[in-house]
Amino acid sequence: VTYYSLIIIDIVMGDNLVLIDHHYAVSLFKSLLRCDTTNYGEGNGDETAAVDLLETVFKEEQIPYKIVYGKEKRPNIIARLAGNGSSELPPILLSAHLDVVPAPDWQAQGWSHDPFAAEEQDGVIYGRGALDMKHHAATSVAIMVHMKRNGIVPHRDIIFAGVADEEDSSTYGSKYLVENHPDLIDAGIMFTEGGGFPFHFKNRILYPVQISEKGNGVLKLECTGKGGHSCFNHDDNCVGRIGSIAAIICNNRLPLHVIPQARSQLKILFGPSLFNRLVAAAFLHPFFHNFFLDYILPKESARVIEPLFHNNAVPTIINGGVKSNQVPSVSHLTISCRTLPGCSLTDVVAEIEQLLWRNGIDDVNISVLSETLPLSLQSSDDPAISSILNTISQVMNDRGPPGQIMPILCPGQTDAKFYSRHPSKMISIGFAPVFVEKESSFAHLFHGINERVSRNGFTWGLDILYNVIHRHERVPTNSMG
Repeated sequence: VTYYSLIIIDIVMGDNLVLIDHHYAVSLFKSLLRCDTTNYGEGNGDETAAVDLLETVFKEEQIPYKIVYGKEKRPNIIARLAGNGSSELPPILLSAHLDVVPAPDWQAQGWSHDPFAAEEQDGVIYGRGALDMKHHAATSVAIMVHMKRNGIVPHRDIIFAGVADEEDSSTYGSKYLVENHPDLIDAGIMFTEGGGFPFHFKNRILYPVQISEKGNGVLKLECTGKGGHSCFNHDDNCVGRIGSIAAIICNNRLPLHVIPQARSQLKILFGPSLFNRLVAAAFLHPFFHNFFLDYILPKESARVIEPLFHNNAVPTIINGGVKSNQVPSVSHLTISCRTLPGCSLTDVVAEIEQLLWRNGIDDVNISVLSETLPLSLQSSDDPAISSILNTISQVMNDRGPPGQIMPILCPGQTDAKFYSRHPSKMISIGFAPVFVEKESSFAHLFHGINERVSRNGFTWGLDILYNVIHRHERVPTNSMG
């Protein structure tokens, strides 16, 4: 499916879907992309420009809103479109983080367009945050504006939360709201990033929808040596050792874990035939597993599937030395980790230590800098979640291209893990629809060079999200009642 075939789908799709103003939504999307809301980590970021923009929108449209600060320069904006209460259901929450990862020295890094200019070329809009995740902020707000302008009163409240700090720890965003302002986001169901895009696998289109999520954390590994003058070779050079350790961790997977969420996801991926079930069984066997990932599966498919069955430990920062002619006595390696449900960073540390021991290294110190547990367990067997997935499936297939909904375990971090701990026990769903053509590497575009989305891919997601909300606003979401 290409950008041009989406235009054809726009022309021939059925009458089951309700369409809204694409022009306004695209304009808002570009305006958000022009807001530099870079999150540099460790509390350093500023979402003010995007919040100011959205505040202007809500003021002009007379949609009630509130701005709360996790700390100075870290605002969150929450708007609420009141329903008529006829459904007697708690609100639907649409959440989008407004911060983005850095795009430093963008020309030297290979960007073809300024990451904060929202330039459009050949029907494709470029910008940091295009996929992660200002498209969802724009579609969510555009939907609320559409409903307000057209006098459409939902059967339950619809809340939008534009939050800070997701690209670091969510300390000043969703986590802050849940712990300090739970009344502003008292929803029964929440939609954020983590699904709603096409995943092309074995000549099929699958649509992932996140219902579970890995935990995350940061480790620091320390190496020591005697240090000294660089005119001499040092067989205990801690910079060389830390480099070797980083290479070992980069080039080896941590042990295989088969958890129920990943097993069910694999079943959908491989299909129901006897042959495919046998292939899936072989894939899950420790003897064949790495061979499948390295040599059998397409590279992009393997990249997406691998994190479902392994804790991840990825070296990201090396520190050591302050002067070019001085060998340091201490060096550090920072490791970004993602933990499967049922695992903790303690398990990851043990797995890394075992890996290094097998490679002759047993004298390093590993400490935990931070840890966030996985998303509270949700299952597609839950009737409430099943109802949501059915609605999404109906809308997706009405809109096309047709494909199967695939409930997934998200390998990354989203705000869902904090919303799931809200006192309301809201259902947290990763669903921020946007169409990405098969030719594009979706996984590489996240946090990558030339992050982008086609105009038609954006408006496809706008129509999908609006119709999911339109159909689901009357459906109960409390699986306990």
